[in-house]
Amino acid sequence: MKQILFRSLLILSIALASCSDDDDPAPRGQYDDGVLIINEGNFTDGDGSVTYFNRTSLEVEQTIFQTVNQEPALGDVIQSGTSFNGLTYLVANNSNKVEVVNSFTFESQFTMSDVQLPRYMTVANGRGYLTEWVSFSDPGQVLIFNLETGMEETVIGVGSLPEDIVYVDGKLYVTEAFGSNALYVIDLENDNALDTLFLGNGTNQMLLDSDDHLWVACRGGSDSDSNPLNDGSLYRINTSSDEVELTIELNTNYEGKIATNAARNIIYFYVGNSVFSVNTSIAPNANANDTPLFTVSEATSLYGIGVDPTTGVVYVGDSKGFLDDGEVFRYNADGSFIDSFEVGRGPNGFLFN
Repeated sequence: MKQILFRSLLILSIALASCSDDDDPAPRGQYDDGVLIINEGNFTDGDGSVTYFNRTSLEVEQTIFQTVNQEPALGDVIQSGTSFNGLTYLVANNSNKVEVVNSFTFESQFTMSDVQLPRYMTVANGRGYLTEWVSFSDPGQVLIFNLETGMEETVIGVGSLPEDIVYVDGKLYVTEAFGSNALYVIDLENDNALDTLFLGNGTNQMLLDSDDHLWVACRGGSDSDSNPLNDGSLYRINTSSDEVELTIELNTNYEGKIATNAARNIIYFYVGNSVFSVNTSIAPNANANDTPLFTVSEATSLYGIGVDPTTGVVYVGDSKGFLDDGEVFRYNADGSFIDSFEVGRGPNGFLFN
C-alpha cells in the first residue's frame, strides 16, 4: 500500500511539474517579456538606439544594443524594426545597413551592409522584403533577401522613395513616400509590379485589418508655398480586387502613422498631440469620429504609435522636437492615462515581445 501511494505521489508531482513548466516557460532572454522602443535618433548624429521596457516590473533600460554588444553606436536614423522567428531586424536608413539581433538577448547575429537608404521591411514565404530609396534621384526598389544570412536574392524596381511595405495573399503593397502618391502592387509569383493605385497626398504607413483589407494612411500635401492642404486621409483597400472601398477625409494634415489592436478591428492614429480611433467596419461615406480618444497635453511632438497585443495598451512616442531624449506615454484602450517614461531620441515605433 505504501509503495502504491509513493508511486502515485511521484507521478502526481511529475505531472504538476510538467504543467508548471508549460504554464511558465523559462525566459528566452533578458528582453523576453517586454516592449522594444525604436529610437530614430537625430539625423547625422548617429545616436539611434533601442529602449527596453519591462511590462511586468516597469523597469526601463536604454541603449540595449550598445550595452549587450559593447558597441559605441547602433546607427544613424533607425527608421524601423521588424521581429520574426526570434530575430529582430533594425533598419538604419542613413547608415545604409540593417542590424540583425536575437530578439530576446539582443546579441548581434549579422549586419546587412550592402543596402541603399533602407526604410521598412516585411516577411513572407521565408524571405525578407526591404524597401530601399537607393538615392534621392534614382528609382527605388524592393530588396528580397535570405532571412538567416541577409544575402540578396533579387530586387524589384518601383518608383521613387518607396516607403512602407505589407504582404497579403501572394502580393506586396508598397507606398511611395513623396511624389506621385502611388501604392504599388507587386505579384510575388513573378516578382514584378502588377498594378499601381494613386491615392491621397503623402501615402505613408499601412496595416491589415481582421478581413485582410489594407488600410493606407495619407499624410496630406502642401501647396507651392509649403502651406498644408489639410487633405490627410485614410483609405481602405479590398485586397482581393485591389479597389478602394472606403476613403475617410480627415480635413487636416497629420503624421500618417497608424497602429491596430490584436483583434485588428480598431485603427489608431494621431493628429498633433491627440490620438483618435476608427472602427474598421465603418460604413462607406461615414465620417470618422472627430473626438479624440485622448490628448497628450504634456507632449511636444508625437512621433510614433503602437498597441500592445497582449494588453491593449496604447503607446505613443514624443520626439521632444529631437532636442532632448524622447518620452513614451501609455494609455489604456479606453483612453485613460497609465504612465510615462524616458527613452532615446526620436521614438518612432514599438515592437512587442
